[in-house]
Amino acid sequence: MQTRRVPKDEGTRQAGDRGAQGSAAAVRHAACVITSRNYDYLPGGKDHWPADKEAAEQILAVAPKVRAIARANRDFLRRAVSYLARDKGVTQFLDVGTGIPTSPNVHETAAACAPGTRVVYADNDPVIHAHANALLAGTGMTRIILADLRDPGVILAGARDFLDFTKPVALLLVAILHLIPDAEDPAGIVAAFRDALPAASWCCPTAPATSTPPRSPTPRRLPTTPRPPCWCCDRAPPSRRS
Repeated sequence: MQTRRVPKDEGTRQAGDRGAQGSAAAVRHAACVITSRNYDYLPGGKDHWPADKEAAEQILAVAPKVRAIARANRDFLRRAVSYLARDKGVTQFLDVGTGIPTSPNVHETAAACAPGTRVVYADNDPVIHAHANALLAGTGMTRIILADLRDPGVILAGARDFLDFTKPVALLLVAILHLIPDAEDPAGIVAAFRDALPAASWCCPTAPATSTPPRSPTPRRLPTTPRPPCWCCDRAPPSRRS
């Protein structure tokens, strides 16, 4: 899951020297509220810091249904990946804003339906990047990219080094787009990915929405403390861009 935007120079240092720099990053991030590790805590995961647990509990105090929503979202991810791999023959996935790779994650779910599936994970949290590298070491069918959703060119370049862009790719944008305000053009970001993907590819997004009328085009900021803020729009039928 996408977190705060990591400055490019910080990302370069972390990617270039995961040893000493990784320890420094862990110390810095322990004091921060990181959305992806809040999300790990909510469904019952174990990979988070005390600050993340505290922030998640504050969220639950305001919105107690968030835990059920997080679990439902995780269940949807598994169903979607299983459907694409088993029923649609997709053997390549690009998961942007992956967060901690909680088992069973995308590569495990897909491989159970279609052995040989290749998965690229992307997240902008250096701690998650280092942790995922350790968890995924030796699989041979996965790659983790340290990159931000708002830099689709960087993510796509990394994905092309591992995936075959002459064949369909499933783009997963699960529980991430609500972290991008309109001022940063989330529709344009999605379009950049869409236009770069091969023919017959798939896009699988999820985002929170309110369910009470009246509808309004104005996004609503959740009354919680995580950074960056989360934006919910009133529920409306999804639109399809040509």
